[in-house]
Amino acid sequence: MKKLIVILGPTGVGKTDLSIDIANHLQCPIISAD
Repeated sequence: MKKLIVILGPTGVGKTDLSIDIANHLQCPIISAD
């Protein structure tokens, strides 16, 4: 079964950096949306 990881939070708390680190670790793509 495929999994979806969703990262939510206020502006400026490091969501993008965390997303990149997780994607690199799991070797998966990032889909970004506002």
